Amino acid sequence: MPRLALPYLQRAADLNETDAEALFQLGLCLATLDYVDEAKRYFEKTLELDPRHADAYYNLGVIYAYKDELDAARNMFAAALEAKPDHVLAGYGKKLMEKRLAP
Repeated sequence: MPRLALPYLQRAADLNETDAEALFQLGLCLATLDYVDEAKRYFEKTLELDPRHADAYYNLGVIYAYKDELDAARNMFAAALEAKPDHVLAGYGKKLMEKRLAP
């Protein structure tokens, strides 16, 4: 299903280059399709437009964890929690990264 949505999300993002949510949704679709580097760019663009977008931070954390960049992942999960303190998945991700980083 995400593959069918991709061209529509791309078009929406192209038409709304300053719409953080349109860029975020495109990033989510790309991540689902395993286009991780492209997804990362759209999550970063989302944060340029909306620095309090907790889900963009969270998804960047997931990407960094996937790439085994644990410090960066922990920082993104922490930023998600700063933006939205009750973000359960970010809290779990941050604790998991701290556990994996512990000596």
